[in-house]
Amino acid sequence: MYTLAIDDIVDIPVKFTIRSKGTAKLFTPTLTIRRLNPEENESTSEQSIKDFMHENVIGWKDQRLVLDASGNPADFTPEALALFLSAPCVTILCWNAYIKEIGAKEKN
Repeated sequence: MYTLAIDDIVDIPVKFTIRSKGTAKLFTPTLTIRRLNPEENESTSEQSIKDFMHENVIGWKDQRLVLDASGNPADFTPEALALFLSAPCVTILCWNAYIKEIGAKEKN
């Protein structure tokens, strides 16, 4: 039996801006995500991307988009993640960052 020499969990940096009161606010969270197997990678749709993100994001660092009742960055919970992913276009930006980071990259 063979296995790949890579972890099943990856930290994915995401960088995006969202306009608020006429200013582009920068957000740079790092999401901790379970890695898709190759078969799952090949069959994605908008709904499966949403489902994948909700089911496989298991943590975050430097998240400042979702705030708790005190105005501090929210700790990771499924409810906080759902609110994070509900911001316009955030789910697809996170997916694109995930796909970009999990693939092999040529090194010279």
